[in-house]
Amino acid sequence: MDTLHISSQAQRIDRIAVWLAGRAEPLWLVGGALRDCFAGRSGGDSDLLVDGDALGLARHLARDLGGGFGLLDGENGVARVTLGDLALDISALRASDIEADLRQRDFTANALALPFTAAHFHALLAGDADALRAAVLDPCNGLADIAEKRLRMTGTAALAADPIRVLRAARFAAALGWEIDPATIAAAQGIAPALAEVAPERVLSEIYGICAQPNATRAMRLLDAMGALTVLVPPLAPCRGLTQGRLHYWDVFDHTLEVIDSVDRVVALLEAGQVNPPAPETADAAGQVAHPVALDLGGQNGAVLSRLRAPFTEGQTRLTMLKVATLFHDVGKPLTRGVRENGDVHFQGHAEAGVPLTKPVITGWRMGKQARRFVETTVACHMRPGQMAGPHGLTDKAARHFFRDAGDAGIDVAVFSLADHLAVYGPRPLTPFWLHHRATVAELIRRAYVEPERVIPPRLIDGNDLVARYGMLHGPEIGRILALVEAAHLDGIIQTRAEAFALVERELQG
Repeated sequence: MDTLHISSQAQRIDRIAVWLAGRAEPLWLVGGALRDCFAGRSGGDSDLLVDGDALGLARHLARDLGGGFGLLDGENGVARVTLGDLALDISALRASDIEADLRQRDFTANALALPFTAAHFHALLAGDADALRAAVLDPCNGLADIAEKRLRMTGTAALAADPIRVLRAARFAAALGWEIDPATIAAAQGIAPALAEVAPERVLSEIYGICAQPNATRAMRLLDAMGALTVLVPPLAPCRGLTQGRLHYWDVFDHTLEVIDSVDRVVALLEAGQVNPPAPETADAAGQVAHPVALDLGGQNGAVLSRLRAPFTEGQTRLTMLKVATLFHDVGKPLTRGVRENGDVHFQGHAEAGVPLTKPVITGWRMGKQARRFVETTVACHMRPGQMAGPHGLTDKAARHFFRDAGDAGIDVAVFSLADHLAVYGPRPLTPFWLHHRATVAELIRRAYVEPERVIPPRLIDGNDLVARYGMLHGPEIGRILALVEAAHLDGIIQTRAEAFALVERELQG
């Protein structure tokens, strides 16, 4: 941060502090910034509570200081004022007094308030908890809970007033590294069924928030402890306790949750591979393979990492969307479980069987079309990279068919398949099959970036060619013919436009 920026930021803080200190109505600093200050963290939201007209105050503040005004919640009177890179959310008191307002909040750590003064504002933004401790209002003993790293509800009635707070409990506890106290978990278990009646957009926003952060597996386990996870994702219920093959350390339910953190683990392995490219992996004399400390995906680690972290859809990254898809990737296993004559357990076709179970859940969450397609594709295709793996290498035909079916999600699904594989074994060593799988994914991704024509060959002909050459009318028949041509092209049966037209003519004459 340069000196000019520091100076201008300090000036903005001074201007806001002086302006607010001159107001007649009572004001309090509340919110995540106050909680995080006492927790020794930074980055929480800065919120201002006013006993009066919050929207009017926000508009005047923005106007007088040349900032921006945004209405966040007109019904409850919440607005955001931005001044440079500073943002202040302003809301109105929702009870008869400040203490009653705080007691209605979700968790004790969030039920803190600080009477507004310029000195308090400066100290809060500087993270100086010692300067604030004597002045903070703490009717629910939130400071003691913060010190113990304990997330505790302000009361059962407050938790039940908005069931989405059950999801927030899991998200906060995982993000902060805190424990949820037993009474809060017990209360949440009685409230969790009401999540089925919460606005789906709010549910999806919380699921995205959980999956966007590290330690998402822990958040999901906390949701499960509170009885909420299978309310949100009903197809997971029959996965609990469903045993798998001898290589699997976890049952289907626990494996599913472990894969979420395994996705982040693969990202960390790609980062490590950028810094120190890994040596070739080998099996030891016992046929065991150590867990990797780094990965190299065909020299494309940087491109893959950028892709996973870039904005994708609904304000989320592909990395977050992969972790959402993880919740559904094995929900088809209860329908497809079988046992071979030698006692081995199999789940033939479980990926495809999982899509119809996934679709109604994510549609019910009001997930957008692009996001739904991504999740469904990940579920449907997540086994394919491993199925292509083998000692003889990756064929062009297999790679083309995979990218045809996975489409834009192909690279992401390939990365996901590695995370899924690593979560099979728990702490036990891998098997030599990992070497083939990792090599196949590396080659898939290398070709996608370096030789894209090998995996996504350009069309030989299109619908306009059929109309111009054969007088066909646009409609389903053209689609059928083009699908035949594409399949023959992907299979390597035809390679040129002339061969494509010859195939069309045989089909039309037949």
